[in-house]
Amino acid sequence: MAAQVAHVFEFLRRFFCRLPTQSPTRRWVFFLFRGITELAIPLDGTVKKSVANMTDELWDILSLMGK
Repeated sequence: MAAQVAHVFEFLRRFFCRLPTQSPTRRWVFFLFRGITELAIPLDGTVKKSVANMTDELWDILSLMGK
């Protein structure tokens, strides 16, 4: 549990230290997701869905938000 909390704090420090403000907003966090695209490709009667332009940092933020 302590290692997971340390990981979250390290991620937030690394990510939010790039901000010009000390109090980042949800608006800024959601702004990071502006370039994400969901692809739906029809193949043989089924639709294959995929996500484009997701970085490892964005996957980390998404996992911190929960389900």
